[in-house]
Amino acid sequence: MTAHATQMPEIESRDGIWQRLAKPGPLAAVVRPHLRLLPLVAILGLVASAFEGIGIGALIPLTALLFVESRPEMTNHSLQRLSDWACDLPQHTAILGFGGAILLFMLFKGLFQWLNNRLIAHLYARLAKDLTDALANRIVTLDYDVILRCHASRLVTILSEDSWTTAELFRTMLNSITAVVALAVFASLLLWLNWALFLIVLIGGLLILAALLGLFEAQGRISLATMRQNRTLGQRMLEIITGARTIRIYNRQDAEQERFASVSAGVFDGIFRIEDLRGRIGPGLDLMLAAVFIAIVLAAYAMRTPLPELIAFLVLVSRAQPQANLLFGARGEIAARQGAVSEVKWLLGQIGAPSAVAAPPVWVAFDQPIRFEAVSYQYPDGGAALDHCSFSIEPGQSTALIGNSGAGKTTIVNLLARLVEPGSGSLYLGSAPLAGIDPRAWRQRLAVAGQDTQLFDGSIAHNIAIGRPEASRRDVEEAAEAAGAREFIAQLTGGFETMVGENGARLSGGQRQRIGLARALIKQADLLILDEAINAVDALSECEIMDMISERRLFRSLLLISHRPGPLARCSHGIVLERGRVIETGPVADLDRYRAIRAGAR
Repeated sequence: MTAHATQMPEIESRDGIWQRLAKPGPLAAVVRPHLRLLPLVAILGLVASAFEGIGIGALIPLTALLFVESRPEMTNHSLQRLSDWACDLPQHTAILGFGGAILLFMLFKGLFQWLNNRLIAHLYARLAKDLTDALANRIVTLDYDVILRCHASRLVTILSEDSWTTAELFRTMLNSITAVVALAVFASLLLWLNWALFLIVLIGGLLILAALLGLFEAQGRISLATMRQNRTLGQRMLEIITGARTIRIYNRQDAEQERFASVSAGVFDGIFRIEDLRGRIGPGLDLMLAAVFIAIVLAAYAMRTPLPELIAFLVLVSRAQPQANLLFGARGEIAARQGAVSEVKWLLGQIGAPSAVAAPPVWVAFDQPIRFEAVSYQYPDGGAALDHCSFSIEPGQSTALIGNSGAGKTTIVNLLARLVEPGSGSLYLGSAPLAGIDPRAWRQRLAVAGQDTQLFDGSIAHNIAIGRPEASRRDVEEAAEAAGAREFIAQLTGGFETMVGENGARLSGGQRQRIGLARALIKQADLLILDEAINAVDALSECEIMDMISERRLFRSLLLISHRPGPLARCSHGIVLERGRVIETGPVADLDRYRAIRAGAR
């Protein structure tokens, strides 16, 4: 995964709604299954508009009967015949007939419009779910390199906000289809009624569109800029929540509030500018439409258009106005929300780790050395984490990985767990390249417990069983005992059913670490990796836990990362790292770094 993968993709503001949501790509793959019902949306909209148009057409003979004393002269021959037929009927019968027909047509129009609204609501709800599921699946399967390069707040915002904004735009697209169909029906009727007056409407509509395009372009530019600022604001939100303890300990409340306020000011200024531009569209559109209405009336007067015909024409234009407003509003909505769509497209477009497309799952046996050969890896910011490291982890042994903070130990763990891939060099299991082994089959044979234990909101038993979901309750309790957690769990009111809270907030650091260790031990992995896994407990307890898990042999091979001499002494082999390089290997007791650690502990 290259560094540019997380850069904000620019979207050309001239793209239309279809191009943004249906353009070939990962977003289109989610949208496409829902497009098969678009013809039905168009048909229902067409039928509803047709009934409304016919009902409005029935106003002509009705108004002729009520407001014109003599038989009117129509410019449209079909209307003339309809008007003559109405005038030949008894007036009472004709008025009731045409009035009832108008109501019946509008009833049918309302029925089909309701059916169309239900269909649109169904498509919107299904797409919102499918899109959210697709984004969640992408995050779960995402290349870990992308996770390292991203701020968590960006992913949270895409999943919780941008997904729904994109679904809303899809609903806007569906409503736009209905609006386009309705305008086509009304335009056909207007052309049929009076082509000269229709020409005025057409020219006025084109002038209105030209006037609004500049506002749409400005909305698009502001939307992209605001989206970038909102990403930074999301990061600040996450910091003031996750860093609540540190902020209070170091009296950073005022400083953090100032940092937050400076970013939020830019975001909300952008939101105001977008909404201000949107607010101009309605009044401006009303003013321009009023000008079109005046032009129609003046032209009709000059052409001596019959009153019933003019009334029907104006009613059709007025009924077309909401559809035009919806269509213009949809164009503005796309411009204002294109930042959210671009973020969704970016996340869905991220490909999985290279190892995710490796060979089919096979049984992996850790009966050969795991070899690092000239392995290098760089942090997302370009800093070297490992620099041409070569060493081996022998099967059946306990190996210590020793080094100061930042030496590259956690990077080695990430490489072993296949979370990241080497920038150069290779990993082998015996003579077989690790890249050729399916990562899921590989991870099935190893377990990792670290100093920052991630617990999920649920019971203690649930969090331990994550290591082996099919484990029995007895297996859970035995793993907890081996991790030195059984005693404190028994003292809790709910025992193993005690809810740990968000990320284990109801437990101490040492308790969280022991549960994380139990989660790793219950797996009985071939390779157990302990990355400062119990450094939150005292040294004596740590040694007791190490003795217990060694005696029970809940693993085949052990890779231990620790700064304490007691646990290190229980390892037969050691690897010493310094600034991403291997500087010592051999029996732990013979390592200069181990001797220094032991001497410092005395």
